[in-house]
Amino acid sequence: MRPNRLVCDLEAAAGNLRAVRQRLRPGTKVFAALKGDAYGFGLHQLAKVLADGGVDGIAVADQAEAIALRERGIRIPILLYAGHLASRETVQASIEHDLIPTLVDAGEAATYATLATRPLDVFVKIDAGLERLGVPAEQAADFFAHLRNLPNLRLTGLYTHLQVPANVTNEFLRWQVGRFDAAASALAKTGMPMPLRMVASSASLVLLPGIEYDAVDPGGLLFGSSGAAAVRIDFGVRPVLGAITSRIVQVKAAISSPYPEQMPFPWRSGLRLAVLPLGTRDGLPRFNAGRVLIRGRSAPILGPISIEHVRVDVTDIPDAAPGDEAVIVGRQGDAEIPLSEVMAQCGHRRL
Repeated sequence: MRPNRLVCDLEAAAGNLRAVRQRLRPGTKVFAALKGDAYGFGLHQLAKVLADGGVDGIAVADQAEAIALRERGIRIPILLYAGHLASRETVQASIEHDLIPTLVDAGEAATYATLATRPLDVFVKIDAGLERLGVPAEQAADFFAHLRNLPNLRLTGLYTHLQVPANVTNEFLRWQVGRFDAAASALAKTGMPMPLRMVASSASLVLLPGIEYDAVDPGGLLFGSSGAAAVRIDFGVRPVLGAITSRIVQVKAAISSPYPEQMPFPWRSGLRLAVLPLGTRDGLPRFNAGRVLIRGRSAPILGPISIEHVRVDVTDIPDAAPGDEAVIVGRQGDAEIPLSEVMAQCGHRRL
C-alpha cells in the first residue's frame, strides 16, 4: 500500500448527527448522504457510526455501495439517489438487498413495475431548479397519474435537491421550494397517500431553516462543514477530517538542465527535492495549500502534480529523508496546515 493516510474523527461524525437533530423539529427523519465513499471519508466506517448513532437512513449514489453496506450488516433504510439505468439486474438487486430506488421519469417507472417480482418501495425525485435528474415540477401531475396505475411500486418518498449557487438569494430558494410544494399538491390530488417529503440538504438547512418537511439528507454538515454552517446558523459541528499525510519516497538534488525553459519547475543552485507518492488520482491538485510540512517545516510544492507523485522543495530542510512524514492537511509538531488554508488556496467556496 502507498504510505498515504486520511485520518478521520468518527466521534465527530456521531456528534455532528446529534447537533443536526437538535436543529430539527421533533420527529424529522435524517437520511445521511454518504455518496462517493462518504465524500471520501470512508463509507463503511461512517455508515456504522451513524447507524449506531440512530440515523434513520442512508443515501448513496452507487448501487454497489448500497449492496456493500447490506453485506456489512447495515439494516436501516438505504435510498439510492437517482442515476441508475432501469434493468433486470438493478431491479432485482434492489429487491434482493431491500434498497429504495429513485424514479425520475415514466419510462423508468414502467420498467421497474414490469421487472419487479414483488412490491417495491420507491422514492420520486422532483427537479425544482437544479436542472439535473428528476421529474420536472410542472410535469409532476402527469407523472403521478402514470405512476398510480403501475403495479408493484409503493411510493414512500418524494424529494428534491435545491440549486444553491454562490450568489444564491432567499427568493430563488423559495421559488424552488414552491415548485416542490406544487408537485406535492399534484400528488395529493391523485388520491395517493402523501409519502415522506424530503427537501433539505446541508446547504438548504443552513440557508433556509425550517424547510425540512418530514426528512432531511445532510452530507457536509455531518462531516463538519462548519464553514457552511457559519453562514447563517452555528450548528455546532466539528470537522471529521483530522489529517492527510504521506511519506517521502526519495530525496535528491535537482540537476541543472541545458533547457531551463522546458523544466517542470524553476531551477536554482542547490535545489533539493523530495518525491511523495500522492497525485491527481488522490485529488491533490484540488486539495493542497501549495506546501506540505516535513520535520515541522514548510516545503513548497514544485511544478505540476502527476497522476501518482508530487515533488516538494526540501532545500531548506537538509535532514529530510525517505520515510519522513509529509503533512498535506493537519498538524506536525507546533506547525499546522489548517483546512481553511487549503480551501482558500484551491478556491473552494464555503457552501
